[in-house]
Amino acid sequence: MLRINNQAIYLTKGDSAYITFILKRPDDSIYELVEGDQVFFRLKVEKEIIEIVCTTDVNNNTVALAIRPEHTENLKTGRFKYEVELVTEDGDHSTFIADAPFTIGREIENRAE
Repeated sequence: MLRINNQAIYLTKGDSAYITFILKRPDDSIYELVEGDQVFFRLKVEKEIIEIVCTTDVNNNTVALAIRPEHTENLKTGRFKYEVELVTEDGDHSTFIADAPFTIGREIENRAE
């Protein structure tokens, strides 16, 4: 189960999640992606940082994050923090979501192999 409330994310452990971002500037105008821009999602779970490179679509001006089961299935449940950062083609860094809450919830399913 995926729930997003403002920037707070709740995801059941081991589930898939697909989140699309549209980047805005501080003046609320839309940032236009260019070839070479990269967006990184980082989830801090205790001392570990999980980093996922997002897919950027310059034609539709969107950024897509795909959280796969393997990203969370071996993590502890609980409340953690995440950020999302744009690194532009010319090397500028802009964290557009910082220190936001990310909860990994328990699942009932037992995934025996």
